Amino acid sequence: MVASPRVLFRRGRYAVARARSHSHKNLLPRRTEAAACRTEAGTIVFTLANSALAVAAITQLALQYPDCSFLFLVRRLAKGDDPSSHYLRRLEEEEPDRFRLRVCDFSKGLERVTILANELKEDIQNGDAAPLAAIVCSVQYVTYTAHSIQLPENHDPSFTIIYLAQFNFVLRLIDCFRTKDARIVVLNDRLYWRAPRPVLENSHRKRLPQSRAALLRHCLMRISKAYLTLTLAFEELQRRVKKAPGLQQIKVLDLDLSSFRCIHPARTSRIDTIRRSFLSSDRDPLVREVGAAARALVAVTASEHFNGMGGHYIGTARGLREVDTSPRSKSAELQGKMFHEAMRRCGISWNEIAERAEAKSKPFYLPRRASAPSILSSTYST
Repeated sequence: MVASPRVLFRRGRYAVARARSHSHKNLLPRRTEAAACRTEAGTIVFTLANSALAVAAITQLALQYPDCSFLFLVRRLAKGDDPSSHYLRRLEEEEPDRFRLRVCDFSKGLERVTILANELKEDIQNGDAAPLAAIVCSVQYVTYTAHSIQLPENHDPSFTIIYLAQFNFVLRLIDCFRTKDARIVVLNDRLYWRAPRPVLENSHRKRLPQSRAALLRHCLMRISKAYLTLTLAFEELQRRVKKAPGLQQIKVLDLDLSSFRCIHPARTSRIDTIRRSFLSSDRDPLVREVGAAARALVAVTASEHFNGMGGHYIGTARGLREVDTSPRSKSAELQGKMFHEAMRRCGISWNEIAERAEAKSKPFYLPRRASAPSILSSTYST
């Protein structure tokens, strides 16, 4: 028997209560509707889950804002008595003008995602659909370690591509729907309290902070400064190459910054833990330098690595350190060497770039009020 919406909503509330019982690990917002902020026409709310908690959050939003429409985008509809899928189908049947459920196979590349985004954009512009308020994506989690990607045993071959494409999909939707005054809120209401202990035991490397809050702050600062350092270095290199035409034989001008977007934040930390903290709440004071950190966190899951266009890099004062050992990182390693060679021949000092990045990086705390800009608006604003 399919559970009723009221029962599903209670399950979501009970899950939140269980999460809050683990206070030392809890990153959930005090109120789900507060984390979602106040939705209005033109606001896009991403809920990167398809669980009971996500159903509870969307139910609250749907009741609170009756003028908004919601799109549920899933990889496939679960078979059997999966309550979430049944509930989504029921919402679509009862109110087709407000709730739409679509299946998108991310393993077939981003072409289908782009087509879907353009279709939705045309529907909204033509008045055939209400302003989109929420896009619900189901996400499979991949655990990142310092040197490789750990996949579950007997996993679906398209598992990784599906997961990595979803953040690119979010970027495509932002490009299609963003406006100057749009506010984009990213939620992730799953597995906060089940996150593994991020500090490695008996590590021979430099010991990281022991508390989870200090570790997350440490890693977020590193990932944002690494990306900012890399961006400044690339811009400086482009300026100097233009002044010295003889250096163009290194093909530096053919390099795109997207080739160096997969930046790993810390060698002994888990990127999934950092990402959960970053996407957890618009009230989380641990998130600093949101503009750079958001782009870097999205870039970590970009699919350029699987297209032979990039790899995992660590931005340090000595330069980019390539840490990915997979055979597909050959082109990334070659481009990284070209990048370093061009930096050396142009006389660009990594210490100077690091100092500039340090000077430009400023603390950033997320707003508490819904009227304030969201965590990604500064990054992707037009």
